[in-house]
Amino acid sequence: MKKNRRTKRVSSMIRKNLGNIISREISDPGMGLVSITEVEVSQDLKTSNVYFTVIGGTKDAEKQKNIVRGMSKFFQQKLAEKIRLKYTPEINIIYDDTPVKAQRIESILEKIRRERKMKSEE
Repeated sequence: MKKNRRTKRVSSMIRKNLGNIISREISDPGMGLVSITEVEVSQDLKTSNVYFTVIGGTKDAEKQKNIVRGMSKFFQQKLAEKIRLKYTPEINIIYDDTPVKAQRIESILEKIRRERKMKSEE
């Protein structure tokens, strides 16, 4: 989605408010830390893609993802109360697996470093 000044401002506003809603109004002790990684708003401001990741928690990751995705109507309702726009953008909740992939890549690189170090010491 192409971003102009207004869409950037609305994206930032949505991200900030969703972060506050998640940290202050959701109290599920089994759910890990939910982090909004990015918000993309359409040019007409009617739809938004909200990318999130879940860190830690006691429930399995897939269950946590489904819980957060299932809360999109709740998030939209709370956003409507907090931001002043003609229309509150429809929220599409999307799991962002970038941190998981980054961790996997980092562990592969660390394994390669260790193997190289062992070979050079021989």
